[in-house]
Amino acid sequence: MAEKEPLKLVGTSIILEEISPTFFPYVIKWRNDKTLNRYLNHTADLTPEAEEKWYFEKYLRDPSQGFLIIIDKNTGVPIGTQGWTDFDPYKRQLIEGRLLLADKRFQNSFCFIESFLLMADYLYQFVDTMYTHAVIENESSLKLNYVLGYGEHDDWEYPSERIVNGMEQKEFYRTKKMYEEAKRFLTEKLEIQKWPILNA
Repeated sequence: MAEKEPLKLVGTSIILEEISPTFFPYVIKWRNDKTLNRYLNHTADLTPEAEEKWYFEKYLRDPSQGFLIIIDKNTGVPIGTQGWTDFDPYKRQLIEGRLLLADKRFQNSFCFIESFLLMADYLYQFVDTMYTHAVIENESSLKLNYVLGYGEHDDWEYPSERIVNGMEQKEFYRTKKMYEEAKRFLTEKLEIQKWPILNA
């Protein structure tokens, strides 16, 4: 993971492009949408000033995190976000997160699943294990983690994530081997177009 060189990953149906001021209006709108931010780890409304301050004063100086915009390759329209935090090159691990799908039409789509695979293919060059967290009441997120090959992690590598904004979370982990097995399953599903995966 280079030191803040803009990242751009191009897939079959989507592009993952690193956050930049161009995308600020989308991110601000999405993160302030009460129908989208219910399980996010922030409570205050996001302002342009706060987003700019975070980006220039923190994000660009912090090699442990990444924030990617999911772009529909067919239309060029941003549809959501992916990302990670807590990248540790010595432990070779990180926390996957920052998932926000703004356009629900893509929820069970090829584009949505490919965004996870594209990012994971990139990240597993640098890590051996990825962790993620989901609010216990967020059934769709819990189910998605299982589909993507994650398993529940009871030992809590990141105990500070147990309670976020008063919401109890579960911790999940996924090794590279676990990911490769899930990817084979998902790739077969994608190829034969058995959709929606999450309702299978």
